[in-house]
Amino acid sequence: MRLSRPLNGMLALVLSAALPAFGEDINDRQIDGVTPVKLEVVLANPQSLLNAEVKFLCTFATITDIFDLHQSIFRMERFAAFAVWSDRAPLWIPEARADVITSIYVDKDYIAPTRNTKIKKYQQVEIAGIIKEVIDGIPSIKVTGIRVLGDAGAMSEASIYHVEQAIALTTDGSYDLADEHFAQALATNLPLPARIAISMLRGRELIDAGRFDVATQLLSGVVVQARGDLGLPNAERATLYSLLAKAQSEFAERGGDSSQRQAAVTNARKALEFDPSNGEAYAVLGICLAGLGQYDEARRNCDNAVRLLPADAEVRWYLGRILDQQGRGDDAIEALKKAIDLTPKDYRIHKAIASAYYHRGQRGGPAAGQDLSTALREFDITMRLNPNDVEVLVLSGNVIEDATKAGAEIQIGSVRQPATYELALTRYTAALQLNSKSVKAWRAQGLLQAELGQTQAAQASAATLRALGAVVEATEVQQHLKATPAPAVVVPAAPEASTQEEAAPAVSEDVPVVPRVDTDVSPAEQPAAATPVDAIPAAEPMPQAAP
Repeated sequence: MRLSRPLNGMLALVLSAALPAFGEDINDRQIDGVTPVKLEVVLANPQSLLNAEVKFLCTFATITDIFDLHQSIFRMERFAAFAVWSDRAPLWIPEARADVITSIYVDKDYIAPTRNTKIKKYQQVEIAGIIKEVIDGIPSIKVTGIRVLGDAGAMSEASIYHVEQAIALTTDGSYDLADEHFAQALATNLPLPARIAISMLRGRELIDAGRFDVATQLLSGVVVQARGDLGLPNAERATLYSLLAKAQSEFAERGGDSSQRQAAVTNARKALEFDPSNGEAYAVLGICLAGLGQYDEARRNCDNAVRLLPADAEVRWYLGRILDQQGRGDDAIEALKKAIDLTPKDYRIHKAIASAYYHRGQRGGPAAGQDLSTALREFDITMRLNPNDVEVLVLSGNVIEDATKAGAEIQIGSVRQPATYELALTRYTAALQLNSKSVKAWRAQGLLQAELGQTQAAQASAATLRALGAVVEATEVQQHLKATPAPAVVVPAAPEASTQEEAAPAVSEDVPVVPRVDTDVSPAEQPAAATPVDAIPAAEPMPQAAP
């Protein structure tokens, strides 16, 4: 938004500070017959509207003393000057609050001191006026009517504060605290455009936090709300549908409602109808189609996303996952290396490249052992970046199991040693300490206990799964137990350490021992006592990807 006049320092300070409720009594003339125009259109091409009467929505800021005494016909002896924002200005951004329009003038004879209607800061108003002159491309508007939209909602100093805090906390990765601030802002009586915009910010925060089910529910409601906002720009509407598709896709990907994947395809296509240049929508559509097995179309959509957003690490993250699902491990790893080059500390990309190495290692070959070891290293880096990801602990346990079967060595802390099933069980136990109701962790632990011939422990894991409502997984553990007649597998001992450091590797100070989480299952169904989480190495730089 352009300023109607250069904004002096004093006005900028006044507008950014918390002010007491300010009001001016006004006359409320009927302005229904005046042609409605968006304020952005008036500012973009005022010359075409010269001497025309128009009306537009805006957000009231204050009354100013900014007058162009050298060029303008308006004088402070006769007129009061309004400072307003666009009705869609994101006022939680300081630059947006400073970007005010100050060339709207009200004849002082028009203000009636006896009237009770008042305009307050942040209130939504509809202003009718005649564009009397254009100076340096800036329209000067003489007000002919004002309507206060008292039932339209309004921002406040408190709601602005909460959104600012939420954005800062999201950037720092403090998602729970950020969500509390978003919730407090949305609990106030906001204008519909602001409510939609803030809800979209919250939806993105929930996606970043991995709360895809909550994000899906929230954004589905916002889509319904947005139908009532006829002025919502197509680009923003496309972003909303793209966010919803992303939440639905990730929810389905992580074992949620599988029907959400097809819904995500529909919403991603809807986003592209509103904005064919939305790169994120192409990427989301690609990963959804890959999940449905439509790899060729998935790759085409993701290529479009890369073309539109070549420096976007998330787009390359989607591309890498699509290639991994397609079984193209080498290409997936190269795509994800480029993503890591762009954002080295994004835990999602490290998790994706770990999965790609793991899947390539599962396919065998001379480098399978090294792939499994690299996969474990990347999963451990992921845990350092996002310590509360239960799924990563389960997946890292799966890697250790496969490495044990392959007779491969893995890196634990500063020691390279043969993989063992006991190390895998340690990961599953740590996962259950984070979330005692994790079906994936109970299933993985139960299957390995059955494999090792630990009958009672496996039966306890199956009983817990059944208590959690995971009947299919419980049956799977029981069947595996019956199909494993052999006694417990002898766990190979780790080689004797040659140095004191190897004999007692230190646990990384960056990774605290995971506290035990209470569970509501019976004592007989509790997991074995936990041992400290294996040391997780510091993040190592990935090899540079080919340009």
